[in-house]
Amino acid sequence: MIALRLKLAGIDTKMSTHGPRHSFATHCMQNGMKISELGECLGHASLSTTQKYTHITMTEAIDNYDTAHPRA
Repeated sequence: MIALRLKLAGIDTKMSTHGPRHSFATHCMQNGMKISELGECLGHASLSTTQKYTHITMTEAIDNYDTAHPRA
C-alpha cells in the first residue's frame, strides 16, 4: 500500500511501513505528547522501546535552552 501511494504521489523511493510510523511518533513528541501516551498509542509494551523517539534536533535543544535559561 505504501509503495502504491508513493508511486501515485510521484515519489521515486522505497519506504517500509516503519518510515511513516517513525515520522508520526517523532512529530507527536515534538509537539508535546508525553512518552507514556506515545508508547500506548504505538502499542509498545515497554517505555524503553518508545525512548528512541525522544531524540531532539540541535536547533530544538538551543531553542529550549534559550527559553529555559534565565540568562540565555
